[in-house]
Amino acid sequence: MEIQIDLLFAILVLLLLCFDLFPFQYACLTASIQPIEETEWVELLPRINEWAGRAGVTLASVQVAQDAIGWHGVRIVGLGKRPTLILGEALLRASEWRVRDAFICMALAEHYVGIARRRLRRDIGYLLLLCAWIPCYHFAEQLAHTPMRIGAWAPYIGFPILALVLGLSHPGRAYYKADRFAATLTGDPAALIVAYRLKMAFNGWSISWSIRSLDGKRVEQLAKLSMQPWPRALHASVPVPAIMQISYYTTLPQMVTEPAPVPGELYKIERPA
Repeated sequence: MEIQIDLLFAILVLLLLCFDLFPFQYACLTASIQPIEETEWVELLPRINEWAGRAGVTLASVQVAQDAIGWHGVRIVGLGKRPTLILGEALLRASEWRVRDAFICMALAEHYVGIARRRLRRDIGYLLLLCAWIPCYHFAEQLAHTPMRIGAWAPYIGFPILALVLGLSHPGRAYYKADRFAATLTGDPAALIVAYRLKMAFNGWSISWSIRSLDGKRVEQLAKLSMQPWPRALHASVPVPAIMQISYYTTLPQMVTEPAPVPGELYKIERPA
């Protein structure tokens, strides 16, 4: 049984590493993906490239995921300098230009701060802990009924605690940094909040779970950021058209306006004194 448990943990960690190293291939397995040039959303491509240029990111390609069933989101995959942006079609259909811009900038910001690389380092840490944990366990078994066994079990118990700390520390601050950068890109924190809430609703997250989740905490941080005085887009003071009511940030979907130009420079957020 011990060997089977060891093997199970090893498989789980290796799967995590495969997801980190081959994210686009994994995305292709979980959704029907098409280049945006072959879809009805091709008109978004110039604007996406403008946002990418403003964020200092060069995209290898932009794909659209036909994700009517399953997880809904917008993600950027790839560890190199030319990542791939994958847009969930369900969210595109349910949003207008401000929320679409928010989704795009959120993904670009995560690449800008290196979320994927941080996730890879975390999972490599899991693998190293597992490699140390397995021999430690069997060493403790060999010392059964001896005074040395208690000392051998101490690191065996400590490794899972280290793994838990490693998982809990992944990378909350980096996500907050990404959200802050996305806010400086768009100058529209309300649209970012609406984008998060829309994604939560489409993925079936309950209100209580949404509040406790990392995304819920990110929304809370964005709400605090939106209350601070800093330069932002002219349309940021206007409620965001949305298909669902999200506090005071939204208005009716019929109130959609023409897209504003991509800003020529980042909006500067002043740190509170």
